[in-house]
Amino acid sequence: MEPIEALWMATSANAELFPMCGFRDPYIDAPLSVIQPGAWTDLLLVDGDPTTGLSSFSDPDANIPLIAKDSIAHECMR
Repeated sequence: MEPIEALWMATSANAELFPMCGFRDPYIDAPLSVIQPGAWTDLLLVDGDPTTGLSSFSDPDANIPLIAKDSIAHECMR
């Protein structure tokens, strides 16, 4: 499996499963996996190119300087 495929499966493909829950979908009120106003999207700023290799995630303290969750940016301590 290529790194880009693993990222897709863990993010966008996973988000595609929520609508299958019908009214139980916890994210029914906003779109997922898009960057647009009103969407529910979390972001990671990664030092490296995770589409070519996932080693950046093996040491998050060194390689993930910023996480955005619920529209709030959180600087990671280094």
